Amino acid sequence: MSWLHWVALSNLVLSTLVGVLFLQSTQYRLFCFTNFSVGLWSLFYFLWQWQWGHPWSMVTASLMQSSATLIPYFYAMSSLQMAHVSISHRNRWWLLNTMGLCLLMVGAWTPWMIRGYWPTSFGLWPMAGPLFAVYILYFFLNVGIGNWGMWKRYQRTKRWVDAGILGMFTLGFLGGATNFPLWYHLSIPPYGMWMVPIYCVFVTWAVLKYDMVDIVLVVGRGLSWAIATALTGSAFVIGMWGLERVFGVSQVWMGLS
Repeated sequence: MSWLHWVALSNLVLSTLVGVLFLQSTQYRLFCFTNFSVGLWSLFYFLWQWQWGHPWSMVTASLMQSSATLIPYFYAMSSLQMAHVSISHRNRWWLLNTMGLCLLMVGAWTPWMIRGYWPTSFGLWPMAGPLFAVYILYFFLNVGIGNWGMWKRYQRTKRWVDAGILGMFTLGFLGGATNFPLWYHLSIPPYGMWMVPIYCVFVTWAVLKYDMVDIVLVVGRGLSWAIATALTGSAFVIGMWGLERVFGVSQVWMGLS
């Protein structure tokens, strides 16, 4: 496996752990969804890297891009919730943001988002369709709103840990954005992917250090989520294997597209 595989696996484990840590708190409920979105994206990122040259890689690439759209969406929403701030025309903004989310998630399965693949040193990489530029705009717009919300939270609490979470989130988003150049045939490796697990490690430490959640309740819920995730993942793998054995993976992909 390449270093991208290991980074994706690290992101998956650590971001899921952060999500579980915050799951029991109503104040941080949307924040845990942000981290679960990172974990979901990391899962499909790993599967996509693992399946280079395999027809299923086209499916996992679209799943990866769909889940990537969830991350900035939940980050903006959770930051505003934690900061207890509102923006003008909040309902209208929420509606437009959600419509944009749905459009981009559906678009990830069309040539408007991924118009093909080109060979790189990291295997076959997606080529950006016209909708990918809209995704980049959506990404940075929501990250900007989310960072503003986290800054407002820091101004209210004056705790350095909140400023640290803001800084680490910014670092993680910048690291994830290093994947963008290869979509446009720019041979700039996504070395910034290493920044994402650094954020996860910091937030995990901050949660445990400052007793931000009830760790006993976390362990109980964490075991439940681990079992549910294992069952879901097993069903997905068995389903993929069964479809390939019965129908042939090429025919299955043609049917999906």
